[in-house]
Amino acid sequence: MIFGRIDQPEYEKAWVPGLARAFDIMKETDFAALADGRYEVDGQRMYYTIQQGLTKPEKEVRAEAHAASGASGGAVLRYLGNAVGDFVSLAVDVPQAGTYGVSVRSRTAANRAQLQLSIDGVDQGPVFDSYSATIGYQEYNLGTVTFASAGTKVFKFLATGKNPNSTGYGIFPDPITLIPQ
Repeated sequence: MIFGRIDQPEYEKAWVPGLARAFDIMKETDFAALADGRYEVDGQRMYYTIQQGLTKPEKEVRAEAHAASGASGGAVLRYLGNAVGDFVSLAVDVPQAGTYGVSVRSRTAANRAQLQLSIDGVDQGPVFDSYSATIGYQEYNLGTVTFASAGTKVFKFLATGKNPNSTGYGIFPDPITLIPQ
């Protein structure tokens, strides 16, 4: 990460020569006029991504999306919780009424929480422990749920505790999978 101001030319002299092109792009491009997407500058070696999102003060929200190998879509949601009671809520579109199997894939590591999923305020399946001594992914089967109607449902991952070996309360859901039954 680079901190500074783009209009201070003395910064450019200190950077690796390959970054000069990146600074030129930042100075010359009207990013607000571009659509969301990936823009290649030098193939895979250099590109930038335009992505819109609503932001809030850090004290209100600490979730971030990060590139991660093995993650669905190439990125994983990252929330570094601090205590029992911290949570992440996601709006999930349910295409039609019916019964679905629910599974969640989570990025596991040494700083993860034990989690309870609830859907529209009702606990779904057992508490699951996303702690692991090594970074990886684990699929958790959380039973079935019946939706009386299609539409947006709130899936909430609540930190209920942590493994005795865990160093934190991280919540890192990857995909949520709904399988029609």
